[in-house]
Amino acid sequence: MAELYRLSEGDPLLVRLYVDELWTHREMVNSLKPEYLRTLQPGLKGYFDRWWADQRTLWGKESPLKEQNVQTLLNVLAYALGPLNQEDVLHLTILSSWDLHEACRPLNRFIIGDGTARGYAFSHPHLGYYFKDRLSQREQKEWQDRFLAWGWDTVQALEQGTLAPAEAPAYIVQYYGAHLELTHASAEKLLTLVCHGWSKAWEALEGSFAGFLNDVEREWKAAECENEQAVAKGEDPPRIGNEIRCALVRASINSMAVNLPTDLIIQLINHQKWITRQALIYAHQIPDSGDRAKTLVRLGIELKMPEELLKQTFTEVLSIAQSTLDTKTQASILGSKLN
Repeated sequence: MAELYRLSEGDPLLVRLYVDELWTHREMVNSLKPEYLRTLQPGLKGYFDRWWADQRTLWGKESPLKEQNVQTLLNVLAYALGPLNQEDVLHLTILSSWDLHEACRPLNRFIIGDGTARGYAFSHPHLGYYFKDRLSQREQKEWQDRFLAWGWDTVQALEQGTLAPAEAPAYIVQYYGAHLELTHASAEKLLTLVCHGWSKAWEALEGSFAGFLNDVEREWKAAECENEQAVAKGEDPPRIGNEIRCALVRASINSMAVNLPTDLIIQLINHQKWITRQALIYAHQIPDSGDRAKTLVRLGIELKMPEELLKQTFTEVLSIAQSTLDTKTQASILGSKLN
């Protein structure tokens, strides 16, 4: 136990990895003497240095090709901000579907997902940090650039009409804005997301514009920051137009929620045109707090929600009522909740 603690440095992830390995090779446990364990280096580096050595021995003459393919898969997952399906990995790398399948075999302790029903991802975030840190600055930039180029190409294809919104890669729709934000993209670059094609891609993916509005907020904040910096230097703010555009887009989308009657939302659910999550997303976009709370109450009462989701909905209603509404409106809303 003392050697296990030394090797793991108390890290629960490493404890799990060593325990899993001991269980997989339990027939050899009796041969793992303390003097052997003392030769191993602690931490993730020590663990993976030994793991790579074992894999190279196991692969034999095929080691160079197999090691390169496994490293490629580890690297692309290290730079991903969410799960990647099989097509995503093939797009971002030079791997074939056969290479990818074989690369996954030795990584079942480190990677979850099958690339189809569930995307590939590290079983623990620390693994992603470890493999990212192993890359040089040039290699890190190259991987980040691959994700950015994929996102840029997707946005351009959506705007040009060569890619249908429903066919846009789910990963890129969900995470391209975050990739831009992580690389401190300019307001000009982020403005490319405030477009019709991107909004339709979000709608096709989520059934609402909630994710699109998050990307609009990203651009708005970047534009605000550039304007403030310019004013501080005594210069004219260069991104006023960007801020106005973001404000108009947000107002336009919020007005859609205002103009959608609650009765219609409920009918869309009852006729299986929407799912409950879509209805709640639209309700959250209603600007007036009183109307938003009343709509959430009706949805909570009339829709068959899972208990946990129902609890979250009414918790939000209570929060709105207590923080933003007058006493009369509070009584009206809470009364309808209790009836």
